[in-house]
Amino acid sequence: FFVCEITDNWDSMKNSTFLFKDIEGLVHMGPAWDYDWAYGNINMFNIDTDGKYEWQTTNEYFTNEQYYQSVQWNRYLIRDPYFCMLVYEKYKEEREGAIRTLINSIDEYAELLSEDGPMNDKKWAYTYTKQYYGGRTPENFTKSISSLKSFVKKRVSWMDKQFTDLETLIESLGAYEKDPRINVTNDASTIYVKASLANTETYRLQINGKAFVYVSKE
Repeated sequence: FFVCEITDNWDSMKNSTFLFKDIEGLVHMGPAWDYDWAYGNINMFNIDTDGKYEWQTTNEYFTNEQYYQSVQWNRYLIRDPYFCMLVYEKYKEEREGAIRTLINSIDEYAELLSEDGPMNDKKWAYTYTKQYYGGRTPENFTKSISSLKSFVKKRVSWMDKQFTDLETLIESLGAYEKDPRINVTNDASTIYVKASLANTETYRLQINGKAFVYVSKE
């Protein structure tokens, strides 16, 4: 989810998404691949990922190319408030870890590519960066690095605001809505549910994504 969102990748969860497993093991996501249409780039088809400060998961513009982007997994996962809670906790855990490392690593990789980047521009006569698409000069690589850093900084800053607290995150994602007809309270040992749903005899509760409890109308 974070790889999709931080990169704002047009292809995330639509194309170029891989899974792997050992014969006896669990299925894993990865490897992460194909990010030429991400990080604010624009390409020869004028596909724009210029950081519109909205969720990649729910961005309707990203569904224009293929229908199945509109029914990808993340769109269903964010309907689950327990998943949202896990996302919130993981962001708080990784904000000064993996996410900070990503931000700080851009200069390091730019230095590694400081000779190859300009030569690539000279050979192929363009960069994918929106502001400098179609350029030929070696400075395109340098300016593209600046554009990349600016995009990541603004993107993460926007995400920080969405993760102010759990309620802000859920509201921002906009996929899960509370039903005013259902009221849930709890004390130290008991969860109380009061519901006023017509013609409903039984309610099924999912607790922290693990337990299902069936409650009679009484």
